[in-house]
Amino acid sequence: MLIRACSPADYPRMAEILNASWPQPVYTPEQMQAQEEASSKDGPGQMQYYVAEQNGQVSGVAFYDQPPRFYQPGKFRTTIAVAPHQRQQGIASALDTHLLSELRRSSAREIWTKLHEAMIPGIHFARARGFREETQIWELLRDISSIDLSPYSSLINKLQQQGIEIHTLQELLQADPGCLQKLYELFAQIGQDLPATEYWHSPTYTEFLGELARRSPAAYFIAHAGESYLGLSYLGQRTIQHPWTIGLTGVSRAERRRGIALALKVRGMAYAQQQGCRFLGTSVDAANQASLALNAKLGFIHQETWLVFSKKLTEVC
Repeated sequence: MLIRACSPADYPRMAEILNASWPQPVYTPEQMQAQEEASSKDGPGQMQYYVAEQNGQVSGVAFYDQPPRFYQPGKFRTTIAVAPHQRQQGIASALDTHLLSELRRSSAREIWTKLHEAMIPGIHFARARGFREETQIWELLRDISSIDLSPYSSLINKLQQQGIEIHTLQELLQADPGCLQKLYELFAQIGQDLPATEYWHSPTYTEFLGELARRSPAAYFIAHAGESYLGLSYLGQRTIQHPWTIGLTGVSRAERRRGIALALKVRGMAYAQQQGCRFLGTSVDAANQASLALNAKLGFIHQETWLVFSKKLTEVC
């Protein structure tokens, strides 16, 4: 068995193996190449793909990265996948050993991985290799095709009477010269106030603009009172089956408990409806009771769970 760094020619086979290991296809060769290229120039994080090759054919994939949102110096996410018909042959163990060797050379102190609850062999493998469960992420889903959002009109009107309006980033970019700087400051504050289990890397302004460029300005909603920005919520696109998901929703510390977060989510749901979206999803840390309650109020239902495991590299495997 040969374990080596990948080349662009490997991306199609790598995507095939990774998608066969996940509940839903989430990788394309183009996305993988773009992600690797972006990691070398956007932000402080590192990323590296490796493949296990047997008889000239790629049989397994492993990579480490540092997602911008969760960036911490010395902390890396690891992912390993093996072709279905070649499992139970020691390939995953060999890839894991190789990853650990490479990461220790990079002065890594901690690694983490995220596995779906249905990935039983992967969960057993992680635990056997010394990983400990750190938290659970609940995937919530709401059928919005026929939902009536009119009952929330009174909340919107109440906020408007208090001088609070909701506009899209697209609208505010045209109307407010200071839009991006104010949005960045709000974004950074909201991130700092997330629960400890949702560690948030406070991005630089340049990093923030890089992430913002990947968002749709028409699906990014900002609550403001005049020129003061109070809250934000945006939609993202994840899979073909469920194209729209609610990303971060947050409100500045001084403006909470006024219904602003609820109004922002309703605005996002209305937009998704207009786009012909039937199902709208969102992800919530199971420890974030306030967010779970808000989503339950809007009819979101727990569909599936992802488990996050971590391991200190000073621990014995």
